[in-house]
Amino acid sequence: MELRVRRGVFLLALVVATGCWSSDEVLFEVALSGTIDEVGDEADVWVEAYYQSIGSGELATDIFLIDAFRVSGGGAFDYQLLYPVDRGRGLFVYAWADLDGDGALCAPGVTDEPVGGVGIDAPTEEPADELQIPLGALCTPPERLAWEMLR
Repeated sequence: MELRVRRGVFLLALVVATGCWSSDEVLFEVALSGTIDEVGDEADVWVEAYYQSIGSGELATDIFLIDAFRVSGGGAFDYQLLYPVDRGRGLFVYAWADLDGDGALCAPGVTDEPVGGVGIDAPTEEPADELQIPLGALCTPPERLAWEMLR
């Protein structure tokens, strides 16, 4: 019995000592603020913050979600984003209006939910306040909109 307890304590200590999380992650606080086209009091506008790119070589990929928040009806927004500095590059702020209230962007049969976005190349150096996000496209997913806007 005592051997099992010692073995269990040893294994637990080993797991804790070699855990996968890194306490060395550097987070930069980005103050996001600005305005989004208003869509009326009934609809929520979802704002999603993405890296413009992440990874390198064959593992490189365009946009990767960092965080998201909701703005009722559009208009002015203000949000403190914790931006992990060492994971990806750039920032793409994407917004979409949930006109039907289902929580999904352009579910089957829905083709009129407006979207928009803005790119910030160096969010740790450039201000991210006074952003203007027009909702000028319909049902364009964030990957495609970022590709169209940032290329």
